Amino acid sequence: MAQAIKLKRLILLASFSSLCLAGAAFAAQPAGPGWSQLKPEQRQVLSALEGEWKNFDAERRRKWISIANQYPRMSAEEQARIQRRMREWASLSPEQRQVARERYQDLNSLPSAQRQEVRQKWDEYRQLPEDERRKWSPGTGPVRN
Repeated sequence: MAQAIKLKRLILLASFSSLCLAGAAFAAQPAGPGWSQLKPEQRQVLSALEGEWKNFDAERRRKWISIANQYPRMSAEEQARIQRRMREWASLSPEQRQVARERYQDLNSLPSAQRQEVRQKWDEYRQLPEDERRKWSPGTGPVRN
């Protein structure tokens, strides 16, 4: 009887260990296709993100793959904008990326009218001459909340 209980415990322990190992293996698998699994055209379009690809979750990878698939149908201006934004994103530190995500979420949580007002002010800012924009850069211009 005691041996049967020991055997049951051993089997239970082995089963639990197998589940833990399977869970760890599943968790270690990348979310979505790895960089090498992308089509050459997709890798070319997304090349600025290569170093960060391993850190992207499945949803973010799907988003970027979708953009890469649409890329050939975009105008030259849209393609340049996408490339510029990818390079800018890749150059940000993890902390800066987190701040950017939070600001984006904050903007999207605003009522539509306020969101439109922010976009209008942003467009006005972008049309200022470079020297005027520098006056408004963080740490160099008026205090903003």
